[in-house]
Amino acid sequence: MSSLVLPAGVFVISVILTGLLRALALRIRILDVPVDRSAHSAPTPVGGGAAIVLLSAASAFYFYADGTLPHSIFMALLGAYVVAFLGFIDDLRSIHAKWRVPLHIAAAIWSVAWLGDVAPIDFGLVSINSQWILQPLAVVALVWLLNLYNFMDGIDGIAGSELVCVNLVSLFFVI
Repeated sequence: MSSLVLPAGVFVISVILTGLLRALALRIRILDVPVDRSAHSAPTPVGGGAAIVLLSAASAFYFYADGTLPHSIFMALLGAYVVAFLGFIDDLRSIHAKWRVPLHIAAAIWSVAWLGDVAPIDFGLVSINSQWILQPLAVVALVWLLNLYNFMDGIDGIAGSELVCVNLVSLFFVI
């Protein structure tokens, strides 16, 4: 049961911090104003995900410092934090795709390189074992999933719902 204390604490703190960041964004008018392609019709506060990223980063630094988190995983996470920072800046001031996508690709390459070998993919009759194929596929998959999630983030509630579902499934594996 003690293995649930930290995740539960992080969850409670992230809910509180997200609420505080939302209130701050509303107060100082850091809002996503809807355009023709927007899924929402009213100005919506942005930047609430920063609370989750900050807690994730704090947890990663803590577990890295105490030796629980391996160096390679910590370094791979740095790529994710670069992407999160870029996303926060993009929320504040739109970053053109010609800059954003190459940075996403660079961060994905960084993370995949630090994670090392990618597990083979077995299709039954055929399997892919070559790291020359698997690692670029992993980079493409990361960039694709990142942009898919970013797209869903523009649809109110979907990205948050996905985050809750993924974390509940992750919790299942922790227990």
